[in-house]
Amino acid sequence: MRFYKNLIIINTLFISFFLINFKISATESYVICANSNKYWHWLSEGNIKVQGKWFKKKLSHITFYKIFILDNGEEQYNLLKKDCIQQFGEYFQYPHPSDGLLSAWAVFAIDVSNLKDGFIDKIKYYPLL
Repeated sequence: MRFYKNLIIINTLFISFFLINFKISATESYVICANSNKYWHWLSEGNIKVQGKWFKKKLSHITFYKIFILDNGEEQYNLLKKDCIQQFGEYFQYPHPSDGLLSAWAVFAIDVSNLKDGFIDKIKYYPLL
């Protein structure tokens, strides 16, 4: 009986790990518009998706944050920023990628070293021993 219980736990962890890694490598993201106090709105009521790739930027062996590199680069970022300001006012000038309501703060990037303004959440990952 104990064997089956352990097998279920291992399978659950494996599936969770797979789903988390799949989500990180997604090729699209929704867009939210934030102000400097982290208040935010969905751009176009959540109907806008952009193409790109999610990346993890390591801060230490257990800490990282996420960025979303836009396929169409700086030009697309500037259009998103303009759309945010047009829809919600000049204070909501920080477009952010989002993969859902409970996702951590992440920023758009042009490449891995050219990050755009915004907020990030540091995420801690504790590998299983």
